[in-house]
Amino acid sequence: MIAGLSALLVAALVLGALIIGDTRRRTDDQGPWRTPGWISLGCGTAALLAVAAPMIGSAMAPDGVDQISRTAPWLYPASITLGLVGLVAGSYALARQHRTWQAWTGLITGAVVTAFWLLFLIGEATTPH
Repeated sequence: MIAGLSALLVAALVLGALIIGDTRRRTDDQGPWRTPGWISLGCGTAALLAVAAPMIGSAMAPDGVDQISRTAPWLYPASITLGLVGLVAGSYALARQHRTWQAWTGLITGAVVTAFWLLFLIGEATTPH
């Protein structure tokens, strides 16, 4: 619960920083502002790796026990936060006509990670164990 709220807070702060940074005056010869696309790419890719690494690690473990979540318990909340930030920054970049591969890749990876955690939340709410 706290991880989800902190993830929303970080996503809101990143979006606020993007909006404030975008309001600065730019001349036509400077070209589009590319920072949101790169933020989206970095956060979305890191979120996907933060979700995939424990899955691959537990599948490759000799006894099938997840060791990464024991050594790095912050990895799952970090993936939630990074996924939301990648999704928000990618959406913002596309809304501001910054349609490059960085923005699309960050948006898609952020959306995949966010959808994974939303489905996990729905499953946990409907059938708690």
